[in-house]
Amino acid sequence: MGYNQEKPKGRRTATFGVLLTLVLTIGLFSGALYLWYLGLDVVGPTPDINYRPASSNQDRGEVKRFDSEQDFSDWLEKADSLAAYGGDSGVEMGMGMTRAISSIQTEDMAVAAPMASVSEKSSFDMGGGSAPDRFSGTNVQVAGIDEPDILKTDGREIYFSPGIMPILYRGMPTPMPLDVMPETFSIEEPYYDQQSSISVVKAFPAEELALDSEIKGDGDLLLHDNILAVLSYDGVRAQNVSDPASPQEVWQVSYENNSWLVDARLKGGELFLILSSSINYARPCPYAPLLGIEGKVEIACSAIWHPVIPVPTDVTYTVLKVDMATGKVKQTASFVGAQGSSAVYMSADNIYATYSLPADTFTFVSGFLMANADVVPSYVLEKLDQVINYDLADETKSVELRNVLGRWFQSLDQDEALSLVTEMNNRIGDYIKVHLRELQQTGIVRLDTNKLEVKSSGSIPGTLLNQFSLDEYDGFLRVATTSGETGGMFWMYGLGGGRNDSANDLYVLDMNLKVVGQALGMGPDERIYAVRFVGERGYVVTFRQTDPFYVLDLSNPRRPTVEGELKIPGYSSYLHPLKDGRILGVGQEDNRVKLSLFDVTNPTDPSELDKYSLNEYWSDVLDTHHAFLLDAEHEIFFLPGSNGGYVMSYSDDELKLSKAVSGIRARRALYLDNYLYVAGDDQIVVLDMTDWQRVNQLELR
Repeated sequence: MGYNQEKPKGRRTATFGVLLTLVLTIGLFSGALYLWYLGLDVVGPTPDINYRPASSNQDRGEVKRFDSEQDFSDWLEKADSLAAYGGDSGVEMGMGMTRAISSIQTEDMAVAAPMASVSEKSSFDMGGGSAPDRFSGTNVQVAGIDEPDILKTDGREIYFSPGIMPILYRGMPTPMPLDVMPETFSIEEPYYDQQSSISVVKAFPAEELALDSEIKGDGDLLLHDNILAVLSYDGVRAQNVSDPASPQEVWQVSYENNSWLVDARLKGGELFLILSSSINYARPCPYAPLLGIEGKVEIACSAIWHPVIPVPTDVTYTVLKVDMATGKVKQTASFVGAQGSSAVYMSADNIYATYSLPADTFTFVSGFLMANADVVPSYVLEKLDQVINYDLADETKSVELRNVLGRWFQSLDQDEALSLVTEMNNRIGDYIKVHLRELQQTGIVRLDTNKLEVKSSGSIPGTLLNQFSLDEYDGFLRVATTSGETGGMFWMYGLGGGRNDSANDLYVLDMNLKVVGQALGMGPDERIYAVRFVGERGYVVTFRQTDPFYVLDLSNPRRPTVEGELKIPGYSSYLHPLKDGRILGVGQEDNRVKLSLFDVTNPTDPSELDKYSLNEYWSDVLDTHHAFLLDAEHEIFFLPGSNGGYVMSYSDDELKLSKAVSGIRARRALYLDNYLYVAGDDQIVVLDMTDWQRVNQLELR
């Protein structure tokens, strides 16, 4: 008797031992099948059937504000019900809270903050004395919007906060393939004093290198017009450093009610803080995430935005615009989200908040069963058609569908069950390959930076890697995503475990956040490891066994195309544009830090001009782009390692080691005129960039 024939009841002929053996050998599908066969309850209680989902023609990315505290509580109950019944199973893919800012406007522009010209230096109160003709800033995604980091300079003073640990989680760690993970490796643990402090160092001229003062505490730093903001674990303290020998605290704000800092940006004299707050389920709103200089900053229920379709939620994100000089909070905006699955991206005019939408597993599984009617009994298909047309929430439909499938599975004998398991596991794999973009979606909300008001919302398939996955350019938002790697989301239906099928795509959205163009299918069954958008070009690295490097033409946002592809060993996890159609990649190969110089002059035929391997397993550049320094004038770049720091030349299309700096656990570097300052945990070393000789050194502890 075939497994697609109708049977009113099953024949329980197997012993418990045989059933257990089948469970262990066949896998999740047969495990779920035989749990039903033994009469065990794997369905659980029925969720709230009074909840009605949004209509099918509603935009899954639509958002609105809560009306009241009760409205928020009701929405949370629906979201919890969704999560409990498989709404987000396996869709997170390790997403980290990411941070991003606007796009680069020209292809040859270096990504470091702009070097100060003579006119720009005049805006700083240098306190008399000489000043350099040029100095570097933090390596950020776009010039003009600063990002927090442990090292800052105004051209004469250096502010360095090595700290006990970074205050901000700096984006998603580079995903590490199992086939390149070493069996053992070690990185020297740095030594930190119990009493951490921020060093204020007189850095220019180089021969006068000296410690001016210390500021108690630690944290990432932002600097504007002699105001140094210290972003610590419990709040922000602003110091007036116009007199470097005697910094004075001018304002302070603290995080309240189980809130913490996710990220920050500095645009002109405005500090944008992004806070995350745990939700108090007894009273979700109003809530006060910050104690400001004028008292508690309270967020009303009617000021909190949320997706119309409930999504798994455990935190509320709040964006606060703060006057850097006075510490006053000018404006706020709030939206719900989940830890580890929301991203914040800021451009010159907009802030984008992203969140993971729940997987619609019911629609996916019902579609799979309908597409395989030759192996599904007619009574199951008829019942499925009835369930689809019920006016019930999808999670309630899922429970009913699992009951229908459970009764079918219980009607099978051992041979039929084994045949069904084998056939279904093969067929669902083929079905996923075609429909995998239906399993994971990311919602996006756009707020303007002027009034912090929601302007538009939308959604795209897949999940994001980090801040470089988003880029706003010429009125369009470009987003690179990975779809697939389904985890165990089908176990509840008895359809086997997860799959490793994946696809990597590029979507272009207009300012209404509607998709207007797409380029699909980069690196099948791989995942994105690095993304960089440079003007009308895009560069994407995917990886599983080799490192495909893709070049995209984005000149027509409605018709983006993949122009070229290059496959090389290893992978790059950070891409940095150089001049003359050159892209630098920093990654790993054979458990060593690998540097690759790509020629993208001909987008249809990219090539690796040169590569260089360091005797290092790890560099901080693999974790944060802030650790990378480029000096285009000297055609060199710096990156730290666990054994020291490395100055590399890329002139004449060759990667050469110009200087290795030993005896220091290097963290960052910057330049003032023709002097390179390498900052380590307990010292600063100064190199003359004309001959790379050490000219000075300062012990910090």
